[in-house]
Amino acid sequence: MTELRQIRDKNMSLTELRNEGIVNSYHRLDVQQNPIKYSKKRDETVLIEGEFKGHTADKPHTLIRAVEVAEFSGVMKVEAGATIQGVTFKGDAVLAEVTGTMPAMFRDCTFIRNASTSLTTAFVTVASGAKATFSGCRFRSAEDTGVMQGAGNVVYNDAANAATDVSVVACVNETGWSHSNATVLGEV
Repeated sequence: MTELRQIRDKNMSLTELRNEGIVNSYHRLDVQQNPIKYSKKRDETVLIEGEFKGHTADKPHTLIRAVEVAEFSGVMKVEAGATIQGVTFKGDAVLAEVTGTMPAMFRDCTFIRNASTSLTTAFVTVASGAKATFSGCRFRSAEDTGVMQGAGNVVYNDAANAATDVSVVACVNETGWSHSNATVLGEV
C-alpha cells in the first residue's frame, strides 16, 4: 500500500495543531473530521470522509479518490490531467471545470445540484482545448426525482472542441437535461 501523510503545514505549532483538532490537550493525536491524505510517491489524494470546499488539480497524472463518502461542496478545477474516482460533487454552481490540454477522467462520481439552480450553469464545463471522459457517473438534482427544473446542459463541452473530446460512457442522467457537444454512449 502507498505510504500516505496528512496534508498539513510542517511548521504548525502545538497550539495550532490543538486548534485544528489534530491533537487534544493531552498531546494525543485525534481523528480529524475531514482528513485528506496525500501520497509522497505520486500525486495521489485520498479523501477519507466528509465535506471539502473544493480543489484544484494542477499537476499531471493526479489521482483523487474517495474511499468512503467524500463530498466537494466547491468547484473542482482540473488544470492538468487527472483521474477523479468515487467522489460526490454537490452545489449550486458549476461543480467541476476542466481546462488545460491533458485529459481528465471522472469515474464513478456523483454530481448533485439544487433543482432550481440557474439554468445557464452546467454541472461540468470543459474549456476549449481540454478533454474529459465520464464513466459510470450519476448526474441528478438534490430532489428525490433527480430531475432539474427548466432546460440546460449537464456536461458542457466548448463549441471549439470536437464532440469526441468529451465522452459520457455508461452514466446515469436523472436531470432531464442533455449534454452539449459530447459523445454519449450507453447513458440511462
